Formats: sequence, C-alpha cells, structure tokens
Amino acid sequence: MPNSPTSTAVADRLIDAMVSIGRSAQRSSRLTMDRGSYFLLGVLQQRGQLRLTGLAEAADLDVSTTSRHVRQLEGQGLVVGHADPADGRAKLFTLTPAGEETMRRARAERRQLLTERLGAWSADDVAALERLMTRLANEVGQSTFHPCTPLLDKDSDDQRENQNPTRARNEQHG
Repeated sequence: MPNSPTSTAVADRLIDAMVSIGRSAQRSSRLTMDRGSYFLLGVLQQRGQLRLTGLAEAADLDVSTTSRHVRQLEGQGLVVGHADPADGRAKLFTLTPAGEETMRRARAERRQLLTERLGAWSADDVAALERLMTRLANEVGQSTFHPCTPLLDKDSDDQRENQNPTRARNEQHG
C-alpha cells in the first residue's frame, strides 16, 4: 500500500470509516462517559490492577491525563485505588463491580450494534471483515495497547490468545 498511487486515498477512506464506526457506537451508547475514561476502564478490565504510571503506559497516555480520568472514574464508583503492598506510597487501581458491569453493558451494546448492521451481510463477508479487522488490530497493536483488546471476553485466555496472537507472543517473550 505505501507505494500504491491510491495509498493516501485508501488510508483516508479507512480512517474515515473507523471514525464513523466509533462515532456511531458512541452515539448509540447509553453510557455517559467520554472515550478516554471508557478506554481506561477497558485497560483495567484487560490487565487487572495497575499503578497509575502502569495504566498510563498501557493506555499510551500522559500520566496527568490518566490521573484526571482515574479521579473521575473513582468519583463515579467505577474504579477503586488501594495501597500497593509492594510500595505503600503507590496505589493500585482496579475496576469495581460497577465498573465491570459498565464494561459488560458497553460490550453488549456494541455487540448489538454490530449484529444489527451486519445482519444482512453474507457469512463470507462477515468472516472476511473479521479476519481483516483482526489483522489490522494486531498490526496496530504490535507497538501499543489498542482499543480492540479490552473488548475480548475476560474469562477466556485461550480466546484472547487466538484472537490476538501478536499480544500473546509479546506476553510470552516480554
């Protein structure tokens, strides 16, 4: 694609499509939180308890931005911080049951949106979309945590490794 005469146009259309999908999901959601907060909840759901610096790093955000979001999430009862047993000066943050429920509802809403939109597609088209989107997410996710990862079911490590082999390889070697 980089040497293709249409690479800029194709990239622009793909970016526009991804932004449109994200906006549609945001508009149809009954959740009243900004994308940054939702993303941080997803990181905590996927990774478990993290220090603020670890959360910021995993989300590829500035610590001050992460801190602001975490304060809001704590105020909403979605995240709780407790002393890190390894270093009492630091806090470990984790999802509360309300935070877990928020993520469960968000996933159900997104699943419903996709089910409705893809209902008229052929099985082959849906399979091709899944294969290509997973490939793109894995390519993008090679260098950083990406938004697709928290949407995987938390209770299935095998499923997570099968759907994100790049991350599974990185976890084995890092």
